[in-house]
Amino acid sequence: MTSFQQLKVLLIEDNPSDVLLLRSALEADPLSTFTLTQVERLSDGLKQLDGEIFDIILADLGLPDSSGLETFERLRKQAPDLPIIVFSGNENEEQAVHAVSEGAQDYLIKSLSGFDMAARSIRYAIERNKLQ
Repeated sequence: MTSFQQLKVLLIEDNPSDVLLLRSALEADPLSTFTLTQVERLSDGLKQLDGEIFDIILADLGLPDSSGLETFERLRKQAPDLPIIVFSGNENEEQAVHAVSEGAQDYLIKSLSGFDMAARSIRYAIERNKLQ
């Protein structure tokens, strides 16, 4: 069993409210300490992947410089061995499900309950990714 004390998360999300809700949900998790590196654009996220090592990527599918499955595909190409969880608002849940079928480990609905599940989802995604 993997130890989950410290996990480095690359968060690619441009909505400050969603960032705050996720950060607060992760800080409340008793099993892990999450270090979040947050950027608002896919291009900045790709640059972060060049210079740093992360345990997982959490990415919104609607960013200022990328949207939909293109976001996931570019992340997967740049970091093929990292687990990726995508965020979905109700309007693009279909894209999120499609991203999972293309290799994303999970998707979270942007809601209080979705963010409350984030810590568990991150841990499970990391474990599933190791098994693949």
